[in-house]
Amino acid sequence: MKDEIFTIDTLKAALEPEEILSGNFGIERESLRAHEDGTLALTPHPAALGNKLTNAYVTTDFSESQVEIVTPPCPSVQDTYRTLGVLTDMVNAVLPEDEYLWPNSIPCVLPDDEKIPVARYFGEPGAEKAMQYRRNLVRKYGAKKQMFSGIHFNYSLGEEAVQKWFGKVQQDKPTLTVQDFKNQLYLKIAKNYLTYRWLLIELTGASIAAHDTFIPSCLKLMPWSDDRGSHYSKKGISFRSGSPGYKNNEALYPRYDSIGHFIDDLEGFVAEGKLSEPKEFYAQARLKPAHPKENWLGSLKADGIRYIEIRTMDLNPFDPYGISERDMEIVHLLLLYCLVKPVIGAASDREEADDNEWRVAEQGQDAFLVLHRNGEAILAKEWAQEIVQDIGCMNRTLNLGKDAAVASMQARLGDVRDDHAAALVRLVEDQGYVYGMSHLAKQYKAGSLERLQHPSGAYEEALIRYKAAVPDLT
Repeated sequence: MKDEIFTIDTLKAALEPEEILSGNFGIERESLRAHEDGTLALTPHPAALGNKLTNAYVTTDFSESQVEIVTPPCPSVQDTYRTLGVLTDMVNAVLPEDEYLWPNSIPCVLPDDEKIPVARYFGEPGAEKAMQYRRNLVRKYGAKKQMFSGIHFNYSLGEEAVQKWFGKVQQDKPTLTVQDFKNQLYLKIAKNYLTYRWLLIELTGASIAAHDTFIPSCLKLMPWSDDRGSHYSKKGISFRSGSPGYKNNEALYPRYDSIGHFIDDLEGFVAEGKLSEPKEFYAQARLKPAHPKENWLGSLKADGIRYIEIRTMDLNPFDPYGISERDMEIVHLLLLYCLVKPVIGAASDREEADDNEWRVAEQGQDAFLVLHRNGEAILAKEWAQEIVQDIGCMNRTLNLGKDAAVASMQARLGDVRDDHAAALVRLVEDQGYVYGMSHLAKQYKAGSLERLQHPSGAYEEALIRYKAAVPDLT
């Protein structure tokens, strides 16, 4: 099957605008628990949040101090944001009085590596394996690097829309199966996203400051500092996505031309000792089956791709839930663009894509930053404007009605002051990194308590639906 199946013309001919926008959306939000003074909370994961291994909505990531909030699949961006909000509010409500969700991807004030508590699991199948996996990560990458937190955005096109589009394509390709159609659909999104991921960093990155206690490889890229322990950059966008970020020690490039080749390559990386297990592959776009928790690759092989997980986004410190509804719309538009845009370059160009990612992450506020497209130099700002213009054309051609999201993208490219990273620079210069983030965390917790005390409408309905996620919520 060829990529030309997935074009803007075939999409428009197959589906109505509301079908194109349909889908399943989900958010995984990681956040450290911190005290009012900005120090890491070393207390155990609150019992009120339920069992870390079995609670589908609230768990831990690497550390006992790192809460992960997971929404179920939701039918729209708006519903996903509301669900994330309710779950975040419930978590805030049961945290101890002097604990808050740190609102930035770069950590709070950290103790020495050996004092950072690795997540502890007991009494459930897989508990020891989960802890051993994390202990191995400490030895391989160091505990502090594991403390980066972020947003994972999960997406799949609506099932009815997929079936309808497949039915039209199958008329010309009778041997095509629906699962092969889905596999190729998400493989194409992944291939293009790896090329264009730098744009999402440019538009939403917000990890440009740190405290003295963070890793030296990150601090050395932040030339500005103050007497409050703050270090920051006026040029960077997202050091979480840059060279200090949480990545595999060796660049690994599995093939995305078929699901079989992708699985073979990951299994090969494990056999060669480059990965301890497949989930250690920290791709910016991860292919996910219906039941990814156990035996990820085995599920992919048996059932194919069900959705795609985007792992690029920083926590937005200026939204109480770590990601704004507008930013979620921007990701959705970018993934639709990756679906219909012809693939540029070849598999050999992925080193170029990595280099573009790091350049934008570490220098994205520079108006004269140069990237490379198929080996040719191009101003990042010029290329970004071209892509956003293309997305605007796609929006009009498909009658998606997402003019406001496109306008937001254009505004951020037109005035760096609209970027999250630039706003964070201003906050750090005014208040310092630790105080500024702690002040926001306190505001967000107070807002959570207020919303829970006076719920109404759709928020109240969602609160009732997910109340069991936090057993001790009162």
